[in-house]
Amino acid sequence: MIALGLFTLLATDITKRSPWSPAEWQILVNIGREEGSWMPETWATSGARLSFPMDVMVASDYNTAEKDKECEFMGGNSMRLVVLEDPTFVSSDGEQFIGIREEGAWKMQMPKQRGTAGILRFWVDVEQADGLSQGVGALRNDVTLPAERIFFMSKCWREEDLKIAARKMKPYETAAEEAQRKVEEQLSHETGDRRLDGTDPLETALGTISMAKLIKDRDDRMRELREAENTLPRNAERLKLGFWPGTDEKLAIGEGTIAVKRKKFFGDEFHILGKWRAIPILQKEDSTILEQNR
Repeated sequence: MIALGLFTLLATDITKRSPWSPAEWQILVNIGREEGSWMPETWATSGARLSFPMDVMVASDYNTAEKDKECEFMGGNSMRLVVLEDPTFVSSDGEQFIGIREEGAWKMQMPKQRGTAGILRFWVDVEQADGLSQGVGALRNDVTLPAERIFFMSKCWREEDLKIAARKMKPYETAAEEAQRKVEEQLSHETGDRRLDGTDPLETALGTISMAKLIKDRDDRMRELREAENTLPRNAERLKLGFWPGTDEKLAIGEGTIAVKRKKFFGDEFHILGKWRAIPILQKEDSTILEQNR
């Protein structure tokens, strides 16, 4: 019995996953004009998107090849990220490959307080595409992916933190949904405020005042929801959990931003190129990236 117990203990230790084991994730890249972007006015104005999945492996060893570079963005001591294969997308010319250098870097900063978000940052280098203009790595309609270093940033939560944060977020989501429901109900042809029909000037004025109050309340609740999104997850139940080096707990990564760096007189600016999501590689069949790439 003692020998059997020792064998079971050894087997458990052998099969237990190390918190520093590398992990594979799929990054769902969605390039296109975003609100607040500083990209040129002629860039991606058609509303088209350039979307593609990018499979990466995140390792726990230091990125020595780029040591001390991008400290402003990464914070120093970044880890190695490996792009497993060149991603592809479909354009009017058929399947197109995007050249991305094999190694990039990542850095994660996790909070000490439970229930709050950490920050994940990483970068990859996009290469010049054959047959396209200088400095262009990929092209779809009027959306161009620059051939340069591309920066990714997002909030992230450990599994237990996500549960706590989702409970904190729920009242904001509920309040915003209820305020929107009241506005739609007031405007409905079936159940709406008949004073807004305009048959009686006084009643119409009273109805307009009532409607304005509902709209203001809706806008206030939406503003509070957007502010809450700075630290809390929206639609937390949709986030996929997976392992990441440096933690025993599974990790959920929220939707993040993609940017390029532009030098200015008094430092660098990051210009938003699009957004991204991440799912563990074993769950990549859940990706809807092909539906977005139309």
